[in-house]
Amino acid sequence: MDRYDPPSLIPPIVASFLAAMCFSLARIERFPDEMRALFVFLGAIAAVSAAATGIDWLMYKGAIWLEDIRSAWNAPTLRLAESVASMNHEQLALMGMISPFRSEARMAGGQVQWWLHTPLVDIPFGWVSEYLEACEITYPALLPQHGKPDALNRDYIRGFTGLMVTNGLATQAAGNKAARWNVPLADVAKRLGLE
Repeated sequence: MDRYDPPSLIPPIVASFLAAMCFSLARIERFPDEMRALFVFLGAIAAVSAAATGIDWLMYKGAIWLEDIRSAWNAPTLRLAESVASMNHEQLALMGMISPFRSEARMAGGQVQWWLHTPLVDIPFGWVSEYLEACEITYPALLPQHGKPDALNRDYIRGFTGLMVTNGLATQAAGNKAARWNVPLADVAKRLGLE
């Protein structure tokens, strides 16, 4: 077998059959003890060979299975990256004009993270999902921008609210009244590609 050929299931099956046959012959009492010991020894060698080739086959099939899962999991990101990679500068500019929402992928910790671009600050899509879930409690009002201990969280809320108001999905806050949604939250999630 060439070292690049995929492992076959035939060697572990044959080795298991030989091991079983040798162990069965070793149990026959009319054979001399030396011959029975030889059959036990040969059966042990065949059993170890069956286990080694069987594990080799299982690891090969497991690697293929993991690769299939990984490629299925990353398929949308890879398709997006392939389509964007084939675009020229003018096509990329046109794509930016078609959608009012611009997102970008960034590598962080060996993983791709998606960020929503706003004029004030870029916001991670994970935060956007959590924010929309929190807005289900206060709907039709958006969460207020004030009273947050975290300055970055306030900036995210301010940037996200501004983006929603600019695109007509929300109405600007007036006085002490919070900004209000003009559309259902499901529509907002769909427009942002979170659904």
